[in-house]
Amino acid sequence: MSALPPAGWYDDPENFGYLRYWDGAVWTEHRSPTGGHGGSTDDSRRLSDIGTWLGRIFTDIWAQRVPLAIFGGVLFVAWVATSLAALWAIDDLVWIDGEWRGFSASRVTVAAIVALVSGLVSLVVYLAAIHQMHAARLGESPSASDSFAAGLGATPRAIGWTLVLALALVGAMVLITLVAVFGGPLVILVILGVIPLLVWAWVKYSFYIVAAVEPVPGQNPFASSTQVSARGRFWAVFGRLIVLWLVAAVIGWALSIPFSAGIGTGQSFDDIIVLDANDELVLFHVGDLARELGLGGGLALLGSTIPQLLNSLVVLTGMASLYAEVHGRPRT
Repeated sequence: MSALPPAGWYDDPENFGYLRYWDGAVWTEHRSPTGGHGGSTDDSRRLSDIGTWLGRIFTDIWAQRVPLAIFGGVLFVAWVATSLAALWAIDDLVWIDGEWRGFSASRVTVAAIVALVSGLVSLVVYLAAIHQMHAARLGESPSASDSFAAGLGATPRAIGWTLVLALALVGAMVLITLVAVFGGPLVILVILGVIPLLVWAWVKYSFYIVAAVEPVPGQNPFASSTQVSARGRFWAVFGRLIVLWLVAAVIGWALSIPFSAGIGTGQSFDDIIVLDANDELVLFHVGDLARELGLGGGLALLGSTIPQLLNSLVVLTGMASLYAEVHGRPRT
C-alpha cells in the first residue's frame, strides 16, 4: 500500500481553482481560493481538459436536477400563460369580405402584457439556471429560491449589457454596410477581416451573461468575459465552445426525433378556411383554427421545445463551468 501524502493544502479535486486541506488521512471541509477573490486575478490559470469538463457538465446537471426541474416548471407555466393569452386575443378574429373583423385592441394589449411578463420570467429563470450551474461547478448547491433571487438581481444588469452589445452590433453592421456600398475594392478586404473579427468577438464576449450573474468586483461583464480566454487560453476556449455547441446540437437533434411528426390533427378545416375558385381567401376563422388544432397539437408543440430547453441547458452549464474555472467565486 502506497504511503499517503503528508498533511497540507492541495488542489481541491472537486472545485477547480481552490485549495483543500488534507489532514494526512482524509480531505477536510476547509477550502481556500488559489488567488484573491476566487482566482479572478490569476490570468495564467489553465483550464481542465475537455473530457473532464464535458463530463462535469452532465454530472452537474444531474446533481442539480431538482432545482432545474423547478425552473422547467416555471417556464412551462409562463409558456402556457402566453399561449392562452394569445388564443384569447385572436378568438374572435375573422377574415371575411376582404377585411379582418373581430379585432380587439384591449385583448391584444392584455396578451402583449402577459407575453412581456412571461418573457421577463423566462429571462430570470435563465439567469437563475446560470447561477445554479456556476455554483455546482464550485461544489455548492444553492436552493432554487436563492438562484431565483440571484437571477432577479442580475436581470437589469443582463438587459443593460445586452442592449450595449446590441448597439455595438448595429453600429458594426452600419459601418460594414457603408463600406460595402461606398468602399469598392475594399469590400473583399472587409469581408475577409470581418470573419476572424466575429470569431474573436464570439470567444471573448460569450460569457458576458454569466458575468452579469456572477460579477467580478470592480469589473464590468465584458471585461470579466474577455478574461476567460486571456493569457494563452483563447484557442482552448474556442475549441471548447465549438465542442459544446456540437454536443448540444446533437443532443437537441436526437431528442427532437420523437416530435418530428409535427402537430397536424388530420382534421378537415373546410369550414374554417374557405377559398374561392381562384384560391383567394374568402373566410378564415383564426380562433376556430386554433381550437381545432386542439390539445394534441399544443402538447406536440410543447414537446418540441423540450429538446431546445435541454440544448440550452447544456450550453449554459458548459459556459458557466468555464467561467467558474477562471473566476471562481469569493468565499467567506
